[in-house]
Amino acid sequence: MKTRAEAIDRDNKIVRLSDGSSVPYDNLVMATGSRLLSPGIEGEDLEGVFSLKKITDAFRIKRYITEKSCRKAVIVGAGFIAMEMSEALQGLGIKVQIVNQVEFPVMRWDPVLSKSILEELDKNGVDYYPNQDVISIEKGSP
Repeated sequence: MKTRAEAIDRDNKIVRLSDGSSVPYDNLVMATGSRLLSPGIEGEDLEGVFSLKKITDAFRIKRYITEKSCRKAVIVGAGFIAMEMSEALQGLGIKVQIVNQVEFPVMRWDPVLSKSILEELDKNGVDYYPNQDVISIEKGSP
């Protein structure tokens, strides 16, 4: 942690670090990290509104779903994590709706894959609302 990887020796499966040490590996994954994008809209601090970035966030969401017996979830955005979350929620029997600013989900990837994912969402009963800007979140009825 907090040590720069200086070189990768793929033949010997070793990562050489800036402090002079080396770390062996079986499989190497390059994870560059990301920042949580908060929409900055009214209502994002309401009970039952979550962001998902860390494993502890997932535990909080799961606990809330169990305690409140949730039946419906709205996901804002349609990136990779949103797709994983929609599958997990749908698997729990929760009705899922996805609201996205652009036409297709996971637009960072190949457009053919994005269209395929959209078809899969439809096939699994996930409602997808493209080209929509979320302007606020309001408390609904149970």
